[in-house]
Amino acid sequence: MDPHVFAFTRSGILLGADDAPRAPRRSDLERAGISFGAARPMGGEHAFVWLGDAEVTGLRTVGLRSLFGAWDQPELERAFLASQLAHFDAMSRFCGQCGEPTIWKAGDAHVKSCARCEREIYPQISPCAIVRVSDGDRILLARKAMFPGGFYGLVAGFLEPAETLEECAAREVMEETGVRVRDVQYFGSQPWPFPSQLMVGFTATFDGGEIVVDTSELEDARWFRRGELPRLPPSLSIARRMIDAWALG
Repeated sequence: MDPHVFAFTRSGILLGADDAPRAPRRSDLERAGISFGAARPMGGEHAFVWLGDAEVTGLRTVGLRSLFGAWDQPELERAFLASQLAHFDAMSRFCGQCGEPTIWKAGDAHVKSCARCEREIYPQISPCAIVRVSDGDRILLARKAMFPGGFYGLVAGFLEPAETLEECAAREVMEETGVRVRDVQYFGSQPWPFPSQLMVGFTATFDGGEIVVDTSELEDARWFRRGELPRLPPSLSIARRMIDAWALG
């Protein structure tokens, strides 16, 4: 059997040596001098492996985001899962309770355990509220300095302790843009492997305030009207689905 392997280093995901954007197979990794022994099966003809700082020759390394549009959605979803599991493997090498090395639990690619204290360890998922704020025929969009030129998205931020997701959504909009919102409503959610988040989408209605950008978080935030939207997030993202649902309304 020569399965496809989603292999990750600190720089990104490995692809085959040819120009086609494909995950390497076991034989590709072995030719590149990488032992397949550390790879973990993840169902079907796929496996994943975390290589950390390993030097890899003969294969290409790219950012996972660069595969948006190059892979179909089922393959991207498998890569998203593999990325989160590889991150989990990298961040859970030792037990946080007793410090002993951890091992993968037999028959379960999502759970590790400590051989000494028998503590079970599960992937840590970070919930993040992402918010579509609208005011009639206009929508609030924001951009970070790291975004490509002309690209705007939705305000988003991580959940804090003792906070509901709805409170998180309203707080993040206020902190980053100075805008107050009301009628915060759940839209949907999406796993987001950068590195291990759950994006929880909410819609909200403008309730007052002038835009005051928190420049430690954002480069810009402004209102856009239908038909005058800037460059938007990729279509597979929940941010784009939320914006498109508003634009079609």
